[in-house]
Amino acid sequence: MVVDPEAEQAALEAVVDPGDRKGAVAEVKTLQILGERILFRRVNGKIYAIKDQCLHRGSPFSVKPECYTKETITCWYHGFTYDLRNGSLKTILT
Repeated sequence: MVVDPEAEQAALEAVVDPGDRKGAVAEVKTLQILGERILFRRVNGKIYAIKDQCLHRGSPFSVKPECYTKETITCWYHGFTYDLRNGSLKTILT
């Protein structure tokens, strides 16, 4: 996969304060890349990215981001929880 350096820089700036490249956890940010909305979150110095869409009903996570642990994001609509590290479905809270 070829990554546009400008898009990569924009994504980095979206989740990291430019003055603090070693920041802790940043709030959730979204950016549209190649027509897809991508959700970013920085955790312990790593930047994670996941498509900004729950697989269940297609709801965007960014409407109401819910991060109950550092490594997960939970869909506000029906409680599907995904691992930010690999995108896998972890739990369903209905």
